[in-house]
Amino acid sequence: MTFMPKVLRLMREKGTEFKGGFVSTPICCPSRSSILTGMYVHNHNVHTNNHNCSGEEWRKDHEHRSIGVYMQEAGYRTAYLGKYLNEYEGDYVPPGWEYWLGLVKNSKFYNYTVNFNGKRLKYGADYEKMMFNIIQDYFTDLVTNHSVKFLEDHFLNYNDVPFLLVISYPAPHGPEDPAPQYSDLFEDIDSHRTESWNYAPNPDKQWLLQRTGKMEPVHVAFTDLLHRRRMQTLQSVDEGVHQKT
Repeated sequence: MTFMPKVLRLMREKGTEFKGGFVSTPICCPSRSSILTGMYVHNHNVHTNNHNCSGEEWRKDHEHRSIGVYMQEAGYRTAYLGKYLNEYEGDYVPPGWEYWLGLVKNSKFYNYTVNFNGKRLKYGADYEKMMFNIIQDYFTDLVTNHSVKFLEDHFLNYNDVPFLLVISYPAPHGPEDPAPQYSDLFEDIDSHRTESWNYAPNPDKQWLLQRTGKMEPVHVAFTDLLHRRRMQTLQSVDEGVHQKT
């Protein structure tokens, strides 16, 4: 959060901090499936980013019991914007979502396809491309501007109706493509170092760690580069959250 000052300021001034938060899995699709359903992985059976990730079992047994469905049944307007599940093909709108902008397949910032309220749309790699005052090609900004559009429409036309807005940015997930105005930031920042960073040998650890030696200098440099680029992608998220508040 150090690299997202606007979000950090918002959380400190108006937010609530949960110091005992846990997730049951660090893997992308299983974790998202748990967030959407409130279930542990062993109950929704999305174990990896491929197995049952938006698969037949998910669609048949669990997708119709997501938070969007329950909130819609409770009288809420619902919107989901951004990355959904890694194997989502974009050929349908999941139940429970009145306003839907779902990324087809895995994380991308350019050259992606979305399902927008039932229609598949393809985007390119032109950061400056605009249509109806919405940036078209950089995915983080597309999500931000659609969320602002949803909120403006809601408060103008449905102000007495509660709403649920889920914003699902891929950043800082790879391929780590920052917006051009942030691509030179953090040149002197390295990846996080702790006492266990790049530590070897590990004879007392699990066999994979025992076989893993120290990173070579080229690997260290690449790790630092990835860290910087991830932080650069988060600047658009920081600005996006600021716009919505």
